[in-house]
Amino acid sequence: MPTILRLTSTDNMVEGFKALQLALVRQSKVIDRIPCISGGPARQQEPFVDPATDFSGSMRPIPEGVYGVGAVAKGTFVAGIGDTWIPLTVLPPYKVNNRDAFGFHLDANRATAPGSAGCVVFSAKADLARLETWLKDNDPPKTLIVDWKLGFLAATGFEDFDHDKLAAQAEPLPSQMAEKGLTLVKHFEGKELKAYQDVAGIWTIGYGHTAGVRPGDVINDAKAEELLIGDLRTAEGTVRKLVKIGLAQWQFDALTSFEFNLGSLSSSTLLKVLNAGDIQGAADQILRWDKATVNGQLQSVAGLTRRRRSERQLFLNNQLVFDA
Repeated sequence: MPTILRLTSTDNMVEGFKALQLALVRQSKVIDRIPCISGGPARQQEPFVDPATDFSGSMRPIPEGVYGVGAVAKGTFVAGIGDTWIPLTVLPPYKVNNRDAFGFHLDANRATAPGSAGCVVFSAKADLARLETWLKDNDPPKTLIVDWKLGFLAATGFEDFDHDKLAAQAEPLPSQMAEKGLTLVKHFEGKELKAYQDVAGIWTIGYGHTAGVRPGDVINDAKAEELLIGDLRTAEGTVRKLVKIGLAQWQFDALTSFEFNLGSLSSSTLLKVLNAGDIQGAADQILRWDKATVNGQLQSVAGLTRRRRSERQLFLNNQLVFDA
């Protein structure tokens, strides 16, 4: 039996939460454990429920079932997550509820709003860091079994699942943008060492960097590269967090370029179509995002149209094409 993670409940309460245990299981033996919680405090007072009766926004703990464990992502995420996100993919044979945005992260809002909307969270950075070491081991766990003893897994027991086959269904996304994607981003962003206003009037410097840029700012080549890499890490982390299907490197690169430029993947129909498994439909959605507000009016911008065409070509065909 391969190495897995197993999440179970205890009879203890800690700061108003039911105490959970995340165990590293190797050859059917528990090697290590980490304390954690899942769900909101109000729902923690209720019995854990069968996943078939669960619903999005319930604030209940992560449903009983089988999950693929994704790659560790570092970046700036939404409030409450902290700087580390490890996605969990609900594996198809066990997806009997309409919730799928799960992951491991720090309980970063613990002082003001402890708990989670269903993710598995840790109160101490050291606990999250320990999970990261498990995932970097020579024999890392690729699946998580959430076993609340509700009967959903009772027919076979977690020891009898074909974990190698299950893990293959949750192929992790690439971790970073590759050379083709980097070339695309640099081509369309261009490099400016003095602050300027883009077509939408936003102050920009380097390779499309906007955060904290003020009129008169000047940087050198090394700083431009540093800012670019930092911005890309954020965009890469967002893509890994939001996309629920496996992607080839070139598809990941195209989506990272899209997110880097627009920051709109989370609210896009593109994401919904992609997560439904429609690759062609997602590629076509890329082309819709070629507009910017210029002089108070939303209009197509030639440079954005060319960029969207190049991103679509890379996404579909692994080809780097810069059309006129």
